Formats: sequence, structure tokens, C-alpha cells
Amino acid sequence: MWRVFYYVILLSFFITAPVWATSTGLNNIPTADVVPENVIVFQFISDFTNNNTPAYMTGFKYGPAKNIEIGLDGNIFPQKGKTETLVAQGKLRFKLSNSLAIAGGITNLGDRARAGREFPFGVLSQDFGFLRVHFGGTTQKDNEGFFGGIDKTFTFLDRDFT
Repeated sequence: MWRVFYYVILLSFFITAPVWATSTGLNNIPTADVVPENVIVFQFISDFTNNNTPAYMTGFKYGPAKNIEIGLDGNIFPQKGKTETLVAQGKLRFKLSNSLAIAGGITNLGDRARAGREFPFGVLSQDFGFLRVHFGGTTQKDNEGFFGGIDKTFTFLDRDFT
């Protein structure tokens, strides 16, 4: 089984190319960013925690039209009966100005018995030039609340990092 995992990782280095698109969410919170039109983004995520089996996930995001993003996420090696293998998400953005945008969307669309409840959200993102601020909320059942985040983009070797 580990051999297959290593082949998948090795293959991903050969079949992927750098994209000039940033991620469209901070770590575990949505932002008002979307993937540019006709761009596909591939992501690989690993989660290592104490006393748990490591989780390896992959995600694809696509911009079918301006200010629209759709995608699929899934575990590469899901545990049977415990983890949904594929969930969908979508987001619609409205640019209010060059530095302010608002977005609404829904994530975690899949088999509720294994994936949990959907996560509908709304978020406002403001670019102040030296940093960006994000504030939003969700109406997810039994998990209603607000979230916020700050990010900063910097350039290193002609690449943008957030």
C-alpha cells in the first residue's frame, strides 16, 4: 500500500506544473478569492496529528466563468466507513472594488453520514496593500459562527507566496 502512495506522490511531481494562481482559502477558512477563469488548480494536503493515522487529501478547483469557482476534494486513502472519499464545493464572488470583494459558497457537499453537514458561508475580503483581512460566517447546523483571518503575500524568486 505504501508503494502505491509513493508512486502517486512521485507521479504528481511529474504531471503537475506551477500555476500562477494563489490558493482561494486560508488554512480552514474561506476567503473571497476564486480561481481565475479557465484555470485548474491541483492541491495536495497532508494532515499529521498525534495518535492518529496520517491523512492525505487532494483537491481540484476550477474557474468555469469569471468570479465562479467549483471543486472536488477527497482523501487518497480513506478509512472505510469513516471518511467520505469525495466532497464538492462551490463559490460565487462579487467584486465591490479593486480591494474589496464578497463571496458566498458551500463546501462539504457529499454523503452526510460520512462527510458531515454542508458548510454554507459568506465572507468579506479587504486588501489593504500591506496585508489582507477576511471576515465571514457560516450557518452550518450545530456549528454556526464567525471566522476571520489575515494573510500577507510576498515575492521570493519571482513567485508569490501567501
